[in-house]
Amino acid sequence: MPAAAAAVATWIAAHAGAVFTMAALAAVSLVSADRMKMSSREDPGRPGQLVNTCDNRIPLPLVYGRTRLGINRVYACVTGEDNKYLHLVGNICEGPVKGIYGSVPRNHIDNGDFAQWSNGTSAAPDGWRLSGHTGGAIAREETIKKIGAYSAKLTSTTVAGQYNYLWRDVHDSFGIAYWRGRTITVGAWLWCDTASALRICVSDGVWSGGTYHPGDGQWHWVTVTHTIKADASIVRPYALIHSGSGVARVGYVDCITLVEGSYCPAFDPDGQRVNALIYKNGVLVTYGTIDYQGAQGISSSSASDLIYMNGTTDYLELFAYSSHSSTLYLNVGQPYQNYISIVGPF
Repeated sequence: MPAAAAAVATWIAAHAGAVFTMAALAAVSLVSADRMKMSSREDPGRPGQLVNTCDNRIPLPLVYGRTRLGINRVYACVTGEDNKYLHLVGNICEGPVKGIYGSVPRNHIDNGDFAQWSNGTSAAPDGWRLSGHTGGAIAREETIKKIGAYSAKLTSTTVAGQYNYLWRDVHDSFGIAYWRGRTITVGAWLWCDTASALRICVSDGVWSGGTYHPGDGQWHWVTVTHTIKADASIVRPYALIHSGSGVARVGYVDCITLVEGSYCPAFDPDGQRVNALIYKNGVLVTYGTIDYQGAQGISSSSASDLIYMNGTTDYLELFAYSSHSSTLYLNVGQPYQNYISIVGPF
């Protein structure tokens, strides 16, 4: 490596089902500001839409719905002593976009961990409602909980065949037209000591259904997957407790999550952080973004930096860190994305 070179390192660590994804550098490319002229049109392989390009002849794409895209670089320059800093600007698509999301599924539920109870400890938590038959109850629970400070305690009536449910609608932010035809998965940590009493459910106004907790007196991550009907009017996740014959049943709910797709990652049981780190010569130089999802779900952290290298003895190390308190097995595997570029002069 030349003495006046800098390393642009990007390191993304993925954490899925108590598995850390970590690997050595996947690729090394030598680039400089006057060499960034590679085009997808000039490449016989015609790379796909995830490849970053640099070509002023490429039209801006129109994007409908959600998709993954690379950028087309429209500006690049280096500044600072010995060209220490690299600046890149790229375009993605034409027209307004609703949002840009990373590889971690977005949770569409606010206050799903029941941290906020502005209306009191015997009323539904903020953003949620309790419905069903008269006599059912909800309460803030501080002892039997999975994550954070509280769970929601549901108590049924004593009349056979009755039920109560804790619910909220999530379709308003994007509008119901956005959700129609999309597959969603709702998950929650549930605790109950009676079989066929507590379940996590979803309704779209046309169809409703759910999955029961086994009733073994343990916490379980329980999910239900559904494709929203074309004539749906709502998207409503809810936890439902059924009554017994002359007996009130009790269940506990924590960390309700709703994501698009057929897999819903669980909240990290201990709520601990996951983040990527870059070390230079054994010393931490870049502290990546922090994520609190994980354990049985998916977490990601990205660390990106421009790091000056002396071209001879300097070296970089990539680390994935988890502060989880249990003895989780950490597996080394394939990274989601992991690259380094060396920038001149040469």
